[in-house]
Amino acid sequence: MITRELADGNGGIIWDAMPASYQRDINSVVHLLAEKVDAELYNESFHLIRRIIDLATKQEKFIFNTNFGGKISVENLVKVEAAWSSIIGLSKCISRSSISDADGLKSFDGKRFFDATVSSIIRYTTDITLSIGGEKPFEYSFIDLLESNNKRTILGLTSPSGAVHRMEFTNLQGRWIPTNISNEWVKILAEFKEKLEAINPQELAKNKPRLIALITMLESVLNQIDMAENQVQFDLSLQRAVLPLVGFLFAPSGMEN
Repeated sequence: MITRELADGNGGIIWDAMPASYQRDINSVVHLLAEKVDAELYNESFHLIRRIIDLATKQEKFIFNTNFGGKISVENLVKVEAAWSSIIGLSKCISRSSISDADGLKSFDGKRFFDATVSSIIRYTTDITLSIGGEKPFEYSFIDLLESNNKRTILGLTSPSGAVHRMEFTNLQGRWIPTNISNEWVKILAEFKEKLEAINPQELAKNKPRLIALITMLESVLNQIDMAENQVQFDLSLQRAVLPLVGFLFAPSGMEN
């Protein structure tokens, strides 16, 4: 049932299939993120991302023809062009979701997020995979029970091409979870929470003016890219965009926080 729902683009089935403790973990870690981020910086960063996506849509022709950063191979260029609309759609989906806004983080609800955003992500990634010649994800000709007991099960998933993938599941709180996920869940969650707890509000406040200045600078460069009317102007604008980023990467110690 889960693979059928995923193949149809229903990301909400992932949430429904989770143990209740996993659902609580996801909600709690997003709410913790909401407590730790600077709302203005967070919102401005996503505004910048949305601006970049809009420009990527508008200046698509110049992007595919640029030599900036090295010439892409014809084969890869064809694949990117085929998947471009889905790549843009995926980017818009994430950058306009509930996690793209500080208030959205505070009111985050995992079930709604998986029902809406994760479903869209699955559909766009499926389109991207198919457009570059890959197989449709989550689609299997057969699913066979290879081994099973009350705590552990191994399934054989046969793709339409005939390839068989063995997948082990662990019974956790009445839900069958891929064993590799159940083994790493607590560790990954603890590490992520530790990083969030380590965020220093004083350090962030000290660096905030410089970060806001960087965002403002990049906005100015994006305006130049937006106004580019030919390939030369576009490539020159990209070169100018790199300069503030390089300055940021080589900023004094502490800025990386």
